[in-house]
Amino acid sequence: MERTDFARANAVLAFVDTQVGYFRLVDDPEAALQRALETARKAVELEPHFGPNFAALGEALEATGAGTGASRAWRRAERAAQAAVERGEPDAVEWLEEAREALRRLGR
Repeated sequence: MERTDFARANAVLAFVDTQVGYFRLVDDPEAALQRALETARKAVELEPHFGPNFAALGEALEATGAGTGASRAWRRAERAAQAAVERGEPDAVEWLEEAREALRRLGR
C-alpha cells in the first residue's frame, strides 16, 4: 500500500470515531473522539494536499468543541478541494461543497 492509501484509511477511521463519539454510541465517547483527532492528524500528515483528510480533521475538531481549529481545518479542506476542482478530479466539487457548508455551519 502507498502512503496515501494509509492516509485515506486514517481519514475514514477518524470519521467513524467522530460519529460514534459524537453520538455517544460507545462506552467511552471521549476516547473515540481523541482517536478521531489522532487518526485525522495522521491522515493530514501523510497526505497534506487531500481535502477530505482536512475534512476529517475539521469534523473531529468540531465534535470536540474546538471551533477555531475546526474552521482552520475546513478552510484547508476548501483550498485543497478548490485545487482539486481545478485539476479536474471527479469528486472535488462535492468536497468543495462539503467544506463550504461546514464553514457556513461554523459561522466562518
